[in-house]
Amino acid sequence: QMPKPYTLPTLIDESLRIDLSLLKKQGYLKPESKVRSILKWGKTIQNESSIAILLDTTKAGSFALLSYNFNGKPRAYRIKLCSIQSNLGKGYIHYFVCPYTHKKCRKLYLVNGYFLHRSAFEGAMYTSQTLTKKVRSIDKYLRAYVSQDSLKQELNSSYFKRYYAGKPTKRYLKIKKQLELAEKITYQDIERLLLLG
Repeated sequence: QMPKPYTLPTLIDESLRIDLSLLKKQGYLKPESKVRSILKWGKTIQNESSIAILLDTTKAGSFALLSYNFNGKPRAYRIKLCSIQSNLGKGYIHYFVCPYTHKKCRKLYLVNGYFLHRSAFEGAMYTSQTLTKKVRSIDKYLRAYVSQDSLKQELNSSYFKRYYAGKPTKRYLKIKKQLELAEKITYQDIERLLLLG
């Protein structure tokens, strides 16, 4: 009996994705508006991918219309948009409503030809989940050590919120935990971790 061929899992973080927070920053989610644009991925023309997107917020049933080719065939479908008032009291937070899982999300991932919520893809994993326990541990320490300067910069920026309603924010607690970990790591620890890898 022949053994089953080994197949690598689909990696979510390596898939093309549409990020609603980036679209908002680019002014695509203004109230009562229709915005058409082309989203592109890839650093060169040779490996470039693109789709046409229409964001319509003129009615109660706001939606995003995606149009692109997959395997040489045209594909177009709507994805419902919904919005929830921000708990910081600054406007609304927009979400996609996945047409397959019906879950709200800020990012849609392209797997098997459709942009959907990450949970729609059976067996899909993040790159970090494919690493061994030892490699994940090394990665955790190295990431904390290397990123401590940028974390301190974020923490000390004028817009960063450490507390909300008298309680520390999740982001603040996460950064604090990473910085505490980084402060315990010495250069000798880094050398030892790299040798273990």
